[in-house]
Amino acid sequence: MKLRLSWAVAALLICGLVATGLSWIGSSTVHAVPVAVTGSATVVCPSHEPALVATRVRATSGSTARVLGSASTVTVTLDGLTGGAQPYVVTGDQSLAALSVGGAAAGPLKGLWATGCDAPAVEQTLVGLTSDATHRAFLLIANPDPAQAIVDVSLFDASGRVQAAGARGLVVLGNSTRTLALEPLVQAAEPVTAVVRASTGRVRTVARVEGAGGADWVGTAAPAAPTVVIAGVPAGEGERTLIVNNPGPRRATVSVVALTAQGAFAPAGAESVDVNAESTTSVRIDSALRGDVSGLKLTSSQPVSAAVRATSTDGDVAFSPARPAFAGRSVVPLVPNSALVLTNPGESEASVTIAVDEGTATPTLVAPHTTIQVPVTTGRSAELATSSSDLRIAMIVTQVDQVKGIGVVALGPGGIAESTVSPTLDPRLAPA
Repeated sequence: MKLRLSWAVAALLICGLVATGLSWIGSSTVHAVPVAVTGSATVVCPSHEPALVATRVRATSGSTARVLGSASTVTVTLDGLTGGAQPYVVTGDQSLAALSVGGAAAGPLKGLWATGCDAPAVEQTLVGLTSDATHRAFLLIANPDPAQAIVDVSLFDASGRVQAAGARGLVVLGNSTRTLALEPLVQAAEPVTAVVRASTGRVRTVARVEGAGGADWVGTAAPAAPTVVIAGVPAGEGERTLIVNNPGPRRATVSVVALTAQGAFAPAGAESVDVNAESTTSVRIDSALRGDVSGLKLTSSQPVSAAVRATSTDGDVAFSPARPAFAGRSVVPLVPNSALVLTNPGESEASVTIAVDEGTATPTLVAPHTTIQVPVTTGRSAELATSSSDLRIAMIVTQVDQVKGIGVVALGPGGIAESTVSPTLDPRLAPA
């Protein structure tokens, strides 16, 4: 018995000494090991009846698409897909980016059309809709899932929340689109904001605004926040109107800073904007911007969402909504006669690499509090990548086929293509 006890004590002592010795051996860390991230992304792209607007849906090459309501898919090429009466549902990898562009030289939908494609979500905000004697606005609510969705639409005009009984409890059947005209619900000379919330399911909503001078889609704005940034305010003559929505119960005071190639400044007449609770306010800023391409940074006492409505000299209209930071990587289809607009509202220099048609990645630096424009003269796609948490990116389009006008595609956020980890290797856990 004593012999067994002695052996047990000895074994315990040996184990303790080994453990103590191993603890003196430092662990090692391998830094910045790239790990590929796999997965897929799905977005919904609006389209038009070909007889009214010649639409092209363009997406990352190699992605697949189906017409909403159909089960058959096609592979997307860089030339894009011919649009039809129903939206396209596009699926690709994490770098997926897609957009819809179109043009009508005449008719009720005359103008250049352009907007980005977004993923379905539970809530979306659309800022800058107009429904009055000369304009009509429609919400196109698409449900790409097989089960039905139920949505409520809240409307905010300059006077406050609009009491619209016909905008609640809307059923959107699976794999279908429901169109909601604002005309019976609201008549307002000033812009209106629509917030679409799904109590069941998820949807992708885009608005369509029609007017005598021009028409366009209105894309989704970033959710209301104390700080929002708008990229892609076009250069040139024409109206530029900042539209701000305050969905909360308290009055908001919003400070506005314009970001141009020359630096930041407070636009005269719009340095500070007050927005009543649950309402939408607009203010002209074109004279203050002096025709320069720019971005806007809004800092508010209450969460707000925002967009800029721009018109060209011939009356065409475009909408540039506030968006989240691009931060990430996307392969973006390029549109001829367009330009990438990069806005950096941050305190540090931002770098983005641009590789056209899988060519050499060229770094572009954007100084703090500035906006620069990069013309797109060649190529059919560009890989954009940035690690900046501030940079916003938009594409300004001035011609589609033979139709000239103005259109803005707000890009981002970028998808995750690669992540880095720093694993710690502990020798005590090494196999025997």
